[in-house]
Amino acid sequence: MKNIFDPDGTVMRGLTALSDIILLNLCFLLCCIPLVTAGAAWSALYGSYLRQREGDGVVRLFFSGFRRSFRQATIVWLILAGAGVVLALDFRLIAALASVPAVVTVLLYLGALLLAGTGLYVFPMIAVFEDTTPRMLKNALILSITALPRTLLLGLLAALPLIVLLLDVELFGRLLMLWLLVGCSVTAKIGSCILKGVFQRLVHTDQPQ
Repeated sequence: MKNIFDPDGTVMRGLTALSDIILLNLCFLLCCIPLVTAGAAWSALYGSYLRQREGDGVVRLFFSGFRRSFRQATIVWLILAGAGVVLALDFRLIAALASVPAVVTVLLYLGALLLAGTGLYVFPMIAVFEDTTPRMLKNALILSITALPRTLLLGLLAALPLIVLLLDVELFGRLLMLWLLVGCSVTAKIGSCILKGVFQRLVHTDQPQ
């Protein structure tokens, strides 16, 4: 029984990891409430895993990353959100038209995929690297194409709640409270494991150009 309460034991380390996940998820949701700060919150959440060091408190690490990335991540978030709105309006427009060239539809879907891929990489990159906003966006776009298998994994991970909702509304309702408790944090934790190999190579090559 004594081993159960050993700070270095498996049980206590597991409980500590779970509490960190919950705390980070709550911090993320809190900072997403204004919506305009969602980009900075997402960057800070990823940074809490990608920049984690022994002895760092997760709440302090999150808000430190939130303050550090706030300006750039917010600008990027507004740019991507604006582009997303334009694409959504374009899709509504072509849906209302009687006839649209196939190439236009293909280009719109391609633009949507590239926009989503850029978003998957750029906020974690802001958490780890320092660079200008245009270069961040360009490098995130390049990575979304050159690291396609990882991009697909990250996209599947991010879209998982939507997939569950589309497949089974009742199951989504049952899992909703669990998702609000740990979902975003678990997504970032798994995503950071997917990205670590990519980012380590970027460090050795002085970031993509």
